[in-house]
Order: sequence, then C-alpha cells, then structure tokens
Amino acid sequence: MGKRLIAILLLASVGASCGPSAGDRRPDRPVGGRDGAGGADGDDEPSDAPPGDVGAFDRSLRAGATWADLLALARRLDDRRADASEAGCLLRGDATRGFRLEADLAVTVRPLAQPQAQAVAALSENVSIVSRWGAHHAPATPETPRLVGDFTLTRPWQAASRHAVVGIARERVVLIDPGAAGADVAPRDLAAALRTRGATHVHVIADADVALSRVANVLDELDTVGAEVALSVLLPEGARAPEPERAGGEGPPLCADGLPDPGGDATPDTRELLAIRQSLGPLRQAAERCQSEAMSAGIGAVDVLLAFRIEPDGTVPEACVVEESRPAAALRRCLSGAARGIAFPASAARGPLVLELPLSLRPSAGNAQRARCP
Repeated sequence: MGKRLIAILLLASVGASCGPSAGDRRPDRPVGGRDGAGGADGDDEPSDAPPGDVGAFDRSLRAGATWADLLALARRLDDRRADASEAGCLLRGDATRGFRLEADLAVTVRPLAQPQAQAVAALSENVSIVSRWGAHHAPATPETPRLVGDFTLTRPWQAASRHAVVGIARERVVLIDPGAAGADVAPRDLAAALRTRGATHVHVIADADVALSRVANVLDELDTVGAEVALSVLLPEGARAPEPERAGGEGPPLCADGLPDPGGDATPDTRELLAIRQSLGPLRQAAERCQSEAMSAGIGAVDVLLAFRIEPDGTVPEACVVEESRPAAALRRCLSGAARGIAFPASAARGPLVLELPLSLRPSAGNAQRARCP
C-alpha cells in the first residue's frame, strides 16, 4: 500500500478542509463590572486552563462592563485559542441582564492591543483598516496612518468593498471614511449616513471607559444598515499591517521529494489503520490553529501535502511539507512541528511508516455575523 493511498484512507478522520470550528464551552467566570476581571490596564489574570481548551472560558460580561472589559475577555479567549463561535452575531444582552461576547474572533495583530482612553480622539482622516483579509489604506499622505485592526471575523473583503470606522466615546459618536475628515453624528442618524456613503464594512472602536450598553445601542443601529460589522481596536502608534508572506521567508524548506521510503513491510493492517486514524484528532486541531496563525501573517487559502514518519514506538521524529499551493513558510513550520508532536500507538509488528497527508486549509467565509444577537 503506497503512502498516498494510506493518506487518502486517513482523510475520513482528519477532514479534507480545516476551517475554524467551535467546541463545547463550560461556564467559568464573567468579566467586567464591579466583580469582573480585566480593564484598561490589561490586568486580567491568566487562566490555568491549557491552550486550546475552548471550554475553559465563559464569554459573559456583567451589566456594568465597559469596552475595556470586552477587550480583556477577547484577549484571553484569543490567547488560549478559544476564539471560535457559531453564534452568528457579535454581542448579546443588555444593561439589565448583562452581556455575552458571542463573536467569532479573528485578531489581526497579536496580542490584541490594549484599549485606549482616547482612542476616538486619536482617529483622523489618515486611518487605515487591517484585518486577516488584508488592509484598506487611506490615500497616501505625508503622515504615517493610524491603524484600526479588526478582532472579529468577517467575510473576505472584495475590491469594491467600502469601509467606514465608527468611533464611540462617552459623549459622541464619530463616523470616519478613510481619506476623509471624520464627523460627529447622532446615533439615530448613523444608519442613514452609512447608507449614503454606500458602506459595505463598518469597523467599530470605542474608548476604554465606554459602557457596553452604549456600544450595544450603536450596534442596534448598525444592524439596520445591511453592512458587515466588525469590532475593532486602535493599534498603537507605529504598528504596521501584517504583510503577506512571500517565498524565502523563515521556515523549513519544502521536501519536494518527500521523506525517504523506510523500506520493508510497513503497511498497517486494518486495526492499526483505525488506531492511526483515531490519533489524528490533535493534528486536525493543530491544522486549524496553524491556519489561524497563517491568516494573521497574510496567507489565505492554501493546499499542502504533509509528510511524516511514524516509528514503531509511535513517535514522529521527522515531518515536512512536500507541496504547497502558495509560499507559506510560517504554515510549513507550524504544521511540521504539530505533526512531530503527535503520539501514535506503538506497533512492534512493523517498521517505520511514512505517510503523506493532503490538507486543504480554507479561511471560514460563512455568513456575515449580525452586530447584535436576538
């Protein structure tokens, strides 16, 4: 049985496409308000939960929570890669019941930036917007643009997309088109102003101390526009947008010829093949994490052929990417490292086994997330 035939049989358990998926979540502790953790100073305590344990964090925010509390929660979720959600909306709740961050997160620049007390005042017409889909730049000016970075997932941007930034302060709401001067606008007039501009993507930021109840009221208005809404953060001065990765970046080289054939009778029987399948779950989870990190580096959809050698004791001492549909050094490094970390069942009955596994990594486009949850 050839290496690729074995890999095809294994695909039933790994899945040919590795996009973000959400796991079960267990309640933990809410963030914000008098009893919450986190805030503008970023003093939220790290959890003891292991990375990737998406059930380790509740997404609740108390009734008195602020924008700073929401960012603290989003940062903790992203740090633990507990960022996926299938709720289809950004924020649930109100000032009476409290809130819940339901958004499918997609932090553009890690770690997620700290909230700023005067973020809205720092905005100007010279602003550029960045997300995992790329960057929308203001027209060139002598000044270095300030960057607004999305931290919730949107569908892929199109060439015809029109962007607007909505900044929420305690006493004012500001609407900014990149390349045009910002203007104060009454919340009740916000939807009409965005429709007049033909905005397809709206990026929402707020000052650190703004109550989530005020943010929620603005999001209610935005849901009537028909544009896609993202929660965003003002990046620190001097921050630069992630550049798409190019060939020659740091990372292991391709092993275009694959791994050497170990020789001998390395074909697993049906029972052993099933055991190998059952051991591939961590690789699928790691592929999702690698894809998320690759998106942060400016890499979109990519197909790869991953090769790895399983020793009789179940260890994987060697792994590499044989083929890739576009240069992706960071992805090669992440996937090969993940494969080497898998523990397969030991088998004294056979020699080393070399597998080649095709993976199709696709950013999750899905449907637009509503600004407010019903």
